[in-house]
Formats: sequence, C-alpha cells, structure tokens
Amino acid sequence: MDEVDDKRLAIRHGRTADQDEIIKLSRRVQDKLTASGSLQQIGPLQQDAVAQAIANQQCYVLERYQSSSLESKTIGCALSRSLQAGYFLSTSDFDMKSFPSPWLYLHSIMLEPEAQGRGIGKSFVAEVVNKIASLHHDCGILFLDCWAGNQTLRRFYAEVGFTFTAVIPEEDYEIAVFYRPLHAMNVPSAVG
Repeated sequence: MDEVDDKRLAIRHGRTADQDEIIKLSRRVQDKLTASGSLQQIGPLQQDAVAQAIANQQCYVLERYQSSSLESKTIGCALSRSLQAGYFLSTSDFDMKSFPSPWLYLHSIMLEPEAQGRGIGKSFVAEVVNKIASLHHDCGILFLDCWAGNQTLRRFYAEVGFTFTAVIPEEDYEIAVFYRPLHAMNVPSAVG
C-alpha cells in the first residue's frame, strides 16, 4: 500500500452496488480482530443496515484506484447515524444529555487489514468527520466507541481528535466512549 497522500485514494458516499463488498470487508476485518483476541465486534455487517446507511447517505467508502486503470477497490468504510438520548447507558461518569445535540454516531469504521498501520486510517477518519460536519451539522457531538480492552483502537481514536469520556458496561463487556465536537471542523487530510 502506498503513502497516505497517494492520489489513488478517494472517499465517496456508498452506493447500492457497494453493499456486498462492504459486507465482505467487514468480515475480513472481524476475522482479523477475532484472530488477535479482540472482543471488538464490527462484522459481518447486516445487508439491511448497510442498505439503510447507503440510502441515508451515511455510508462512506474509501477506494484505492489501480495505477494503470480507472478500476478501484474498496479498502475502507465507515457508517454514521443520528443518536437518541439513552443510546449509551448513563453512569455516574457519563450522561449523553450533558453534551450538546444533535448527537451523531460514527461506527463500523474499518480498513482492509493489509492497509492498516500505514496512516491511511487516520486520514480516512479525518475526512469522514469533515464530511459529516460539512454536509450535515456544524454543531453537536460525534460519538464513537470500541471494546474497552482494545488499547490500540483507543489510542487511534485519541490520535484522530476524539476525546475519551467514559467506560460503560454492556451485556458482558465494557465499551470505551469517545466524542468530538462538530463545530469548527476542518481537519486537513491527504485523502480526497
């Protein structure tokens, strides 16, 4: 995989024709997570969830174009959606209602396993956040979460500008919740 500023990388909204490839990507990413011992759950994504995100323009696809043609390969994806109060369990340390609304949720952030660790994911997340802020909201909060035991992902989210706010219990594990204000967003990114 080339450098992050590789001009062959592009981000766009997902299309109906992308559904199967997005689901396959989520399966590959989940397989790598599971093999590493992570309890993080990302996939495989359900087709109806992907279709809904695409229909709502809340699916972002990262493509890498082949150097000698106009053909591309999907190497990343992220989904977003609106949140309602109560989505995250309130604890003594955390209550969603203490954050300004609207609340949005960035989830199912995935990058082809072979492309990980090269800075591409940071540029991808930065550009997705910019697109969400510019297309939909100039105020409010963007939340995301991960399995609390995934220290690598927790560091990654902090590095891309999200602030850790709390560890919240789920059914049989805990999640780490992060947030980022959507106002005044314009994070430079090398991915177009």
